[in-house]
Amino acid sequence: QRAGGSESGTPAASPRLALTVRDTSREALERRSRMESPSSRTNSQGFRDQVLLHRMIRAMSPPPTPSQVGKLVDSMVQELVRGLAERGINLPLKRIQPCAYGMAGKRYNLAVVGDRLVVKVGGGHVNFLEFLVRTHALKPQKEVS
Repeated sequence: QRAGGSESGTPAASPRLALTVRDTSREALERRSRMESPSSRTNSQGFRDQVLLHRMIRAMSPPPTPSQVGKLVDSMVQELVRGLAERGINLPLKRIQPCAYGMAGKRYNLAVVGDRLVVKVGGGHVNFLEFLVRTHALKPQKEVS
């Protein structure tokens, strides 16, 4: 029998070798964490500070006026109607007043939540396109095969 081996002729893994591998991986992790230069930490901290500052300024700024919201909703509706017209779908929305549109004798109060155009339904808001599909005002086109 060879020293440090087994009878079958393959060397046995020494506990010392396994310990060295384990320590090496731990050392590698520590080395990686030390490799982050102070400037990279400063840059990421500076970025976090800028984001925080931007959020604070945004939180302290006054909310948009109804006319600003109305203009945003109008532009989003115009883009929606234009996009549907390019696909051959007519959406007969008529503007009643800012953020209020009529179609098929019904009035829809629209708003922008996040970056989506939504319609007020009951006590909440629903994505406007999903609402149109669900109420059959807008029928998805079937693909011709």
